[in-house]
Amino acid sequence: MIELEDGTIAPDRVSADQRWLRHFSEIEDGGPVQVADHIRACLDRQAGHDLECLQLMQRDVPSLLDVEKGLRSSKSDRAIGNDGVPPDVLHLQASGLSKEIYKIFLKVAMRLQEPLAWKGGSLHSLWKGKGSQTSCSSYRAILVSSSTGKAIHSVFRGKCAPLLDTACTTMQVGGRKGQPVQIATHAVRCFLSACARKKLSSALLFVDLREAFHRVVHPLVHGGPLNDHHVAGLVKELGLQPESVHRLHAYVKERSLIEEAGASSWTASMMREFQTDAWFTLGASPDIAAVRGGTRPGDSLADIVFTFLFAEVSHRIRAAFQQADIQVQIPWKPQWLCSSEAVGIDDAGTASPVDVTWMDDLSVLIQAKSPASLIEKLKIAATTTVDQCLQAILLPNLRAGKTEAIVSFHGAGTKTIGSELFRGDCPTLALESQLWPDARLRLVASYKHLGGIVHAGGNLKAELKARIGSAWAAFAKHRKKIFHSPVVHPKEKAVLFSSLVASTLYYGSGTWSGIPPSGIGRIQHCLVSMARGMLRPRFNFEEACHLGHLYVLAHARIPTALTSLHTERLRHLKATVIKASDELWALLHYEVTWLQDVQESLQWFRGQHAVSQSCLPQWGSWEGVVAFIKAFPNRWKAAVNKACSTAMLQELWQAEVRQFHGLAYRSFVSAGATDGSKVLLPAVRACGPEFLWDYTPAIDEAYQPDLSILAALEDCFCHDELQHTSWHGLLEHVRQIFSQVCLQQTRLRATATQWANQVEEALAADESISIQWASLHRRLARILPQVDFVAWLGVEGSAAVQATSTFRDAELLLPWLELDAVQFEVPSPIKSFKSIEPSLCRLRLFSDLVRGVFLMWRFGVPAGIAIPKISCNAVEVVRKLAGSFRRRQKLYITMVLPMALLRTAQNQPMMVELKNGETYSGVLASCDGFMNLHMRDIVCTSRDGERFWKIPECYVRGNSIKYLRLPDEVIDMVKDEPQRSVSSSRLVVVADVAAKARAAAAVVEGRLRARGRSAKGVAATRPERRHADEQHRQAMAYREDHWCHRLWTLAGSNISGACVLEICAALRTCLTTLSSCL
Repeated sequence: MIELEDGTIAPDRVSADQRWLRHFSEIEDGGPVQVADHIRACLDRQAGHDLECLQLMQRDVPSLLDVEKGLRSSKSDRAIGNDGVPPDVLHLQASGLSKEIYKIFLKVAMRLQEPLAWKGGSLHSLWKGKGSQTSCSSYRAILVSSSTGKAIHSVFRGKCAPLLDTACTTMQVGGRKGQPVQIATHAVRCFLSACARKKLSSALLFVDLREAFHRVVHPLVHGGPLNDHHVAGLVKELGLQPESVHRLHAYVKERSLIEEAGASSWTASMMREFQTDAWFTLGASPDIAAVRGGTRPGDSLADIVFTFLFAEVSHRIRAAFQQADIQVQIPWKPQWLCSSEAVGIDDAGTASPVDVTWMDDLSVLIQAKSPASLIEKLKIAATTTVDQCLQAILLPNLRAGKTEAIVSFHGAGTKTIGSELFRGDCPTLALESQLWPDARLRLVASYKHLGGIVHAGGNLKAELKARIGSAWAAFAKHRKKIFHSPVVHPKEKAVLFSSLVASTLYYGSGTWSGIPPSGIGRIQHCLVSMARGMLRPRFNFEEACHLGHLYVLAHARIPTALTSLHTERLRHLKATVIKASDELWALLHYEVTWLQDVQESLQWFRGQHAVSQSCLPQWGSWEGVVAFIKAFPNRWKAAVNKACSTAMLQELWQAEVRQFHGLAYRSFVSAGATDGSKVLLPAVRACGPEFLWDYTPAIDEAYQPDLSILAALEDCFCHDELQHTSWHGLLEHVRQIFSQVCLQQTRLRATATQWANQVEEALAADESISIQWASLHRRLARILPQVDFVAWLGVEGSAAVQATSTFRDAELLLPWLELDAVQFEVPSPIKSFKSIEPSLCRLRLFSDLVRGVFLMWRFGVPAGIAIPKISCNAVEVVRKLAGSFRRRQKLYITMVLPMALLRTAQNQPMMVELKNGETYSGVLASCDGFMNLHMRDIVCTSRDGERFWKIPECYVRGNSIKYLRLPDEVIDMVKDEPQRSVSSSRLVVVADVAAKARAAAAVVEGRLRARGRSAKGVAATRPERRHADEQHRQAMAYREDHWCHRLWTLAGSNISGACVLEICAALRTCLTTLSSCL
């Protein structure tokens, strides 16, 4: 359903298609024609070509290999044009078809006659997403042309693309190979951020063209005169007077812009032929539309042709700015290209980045020292830009959200001019255009530029809000079918999350600079909220809400926000280095903050590769990194991805450590432990003698320089020249000097100003100071009075008291239980998940053992744990609680070593049970370092407990021992040995956990069998009942025998992962059985 020109709705499909045909053909300076008439006109024009002056060089004509590559580049699963040739056929049969198509192409090249079938296609309308769906103006058109014609045009695109480097301005990145859109966004953000930091008034003029690709006038690109039909649409749109129409011929040239860029006359003629006599069909309409303008959006040459025209517009805008003296001037030296810092800024030249362009999106940079001069420059710049676009028959779109400007005022007169300019709901600025007298420029606080939000203040608040909102929209779109589905594998969820959600969330994040911690926290919170629903079926959403943030992200296989930002920044560094331009790097050095963030990202990058033992020596310096990127761009991308993978493995390890600390902390607090948050600290109020009134003029205390800082800076200036040879080293030393005192910002700034004056006096009085040392201190003296001391010196401030997060804060709160805060060391090297899997298994087992012992104590079950001296908060808590439990239950728990226990047990009675079930009760004579026992006066009991042997002495191998039974008195007599006697990788547990659990299980099993059935539900025979009674008797003996302790040894460095899992399962089974019995 579509509206006709008179406002009525089209009655049928044919009428609607006719309306579409008229609408889109009028935009491209055409209209409906008969098919036969258009064919006749095209053939007559082609027959009139003068081929005698044609100069055809071999280097200009694409080869057979080029045509084959063009056919092979045809993408599969694309729409089929009017010729009925699927692009899949061209892609799969490129080798055979290229020979036949190349013959046709040679005829085209020799005669300058393109087949009419290659010149057009079917046009389809796409709704823009806003506006009335019944209005044709709310739709954009896309052309589905001949697959063969697009392949040939793509070959010519490869021939013409290098010419853009000659034709385009420095910051015109649209349409040029290897120039991502983030380059344009980065330049704009750097300019705004630098002006805000330097307190300079600045403005950005954003120009958006109305139907830019459709309004390209061919003579302005290919040469030749303009006719009345070329300018009729613009004259009608603007209502131009006859005396002003001649100004629309300012861009008319006899020579083609493509030829001026360095192309041959034959190449320019072929490009003209490709753009002439274009046509399209639409829907069920029997007619076709012939167009004389436009670049046929969807064709391979569309952006190339438009970029040549807009490059000419950009050059004329720059020339007009230079003539009006309103261009930006920022410091620049050629040596700063791809360097980390600007050295020798005092004798630097200037760079003038005027415009930043991506296709038809133009951004103009304006800077001034005062708000008043900024408004004048903005008015001149906007008028000049609009006039130049109109002279190129390109119409700027002055509607809301299209062509607008954002301004940022600093300096005297800010409030006055701001109140006058921004009066009303829609502030505008009247332009002085002779071609468009009624033109007014809208002024806004933020603008959506190339997918991102640019704010006048240069901050990222609006951008972060928009990115997070877009990410949630993408996540919600696939929530039910993918991310919250219990049948989709977690690995597949992570891959889809990266491509669908993370790509939206981090779009353009490589260009962000100076991201505050609060911004990173917002991104992290967004990731955690999404990841909680992705843990199904392992955890439901409620269970995931009680897990730590790092644990949730690690098991959802999502990197943290900081890791992703480092990764995106290093990926964008590759684009800035490979496609480096003077104006872009001048803006980067002018802004500084992004380069500092890149230095931090490189430190993170080196740290990750150091952990995985894959760090190359040349990555140790900035120059080495830049050289590596230029030489091996693909390897740099792989190295960044490797660093991200290593960081995710480290985050997985840290998540497990936090999980262990959090679970232990939760157990201790649930048992009644306090975290010290309710301790009352004494309040102290300073009081001193009263001062007498002094009538002499005095400086307020808040503006007095600090003498201690000045003295430390003076010592550094006089004695530390050999210690701080680099700028970053000196800056860090000065930062430490300022960090030693706690003062107001006003006093810190007064101190910095005083020091700057002293430095200037000292350098002026003493000429013996080295040039390098003097330049470093001059630069320091220039920067210090303007620095933001809160951001430079202060750590992230503590807000109001927040609720305790178990897993996030457990490691910080455990020291309040009178423990020493120590972390587990990360396994090294971390190369893959398999490299840390054994360590993760041992960590999880260790966590279960520590909490298992504590659980036994809570239920009043005797238990003990003996381990080597290791640094762990949870173990320290258990050791402290052992004394309290021992006093209450008269049970013994101690942190002893097994060899010390056995040496003390010599000449003492003991019982040894072997792994085969036999027991040996006797006196321990001696033992060696491998726990091999020499016993005497032994009574050996068979496995079934029915046969007994008395043996004078025997020798028991240590690796066949299952457990030992010792009297309590032996444990009291143990003296600690030095830790060197036992490997630090062994975990030895001395506990009665297994004994009590097995005894309880035997009681249950005996009772079941006494009722006439086995524990497995099978009817018990008479011998089985007798055996059950014996087991019951032994179990009761175990419960009454309190001197029994069992030694359970786990050689942590020698056991396999499967064995660890088996032990974990066995321990959990024992705990479950014991809990059910109690």
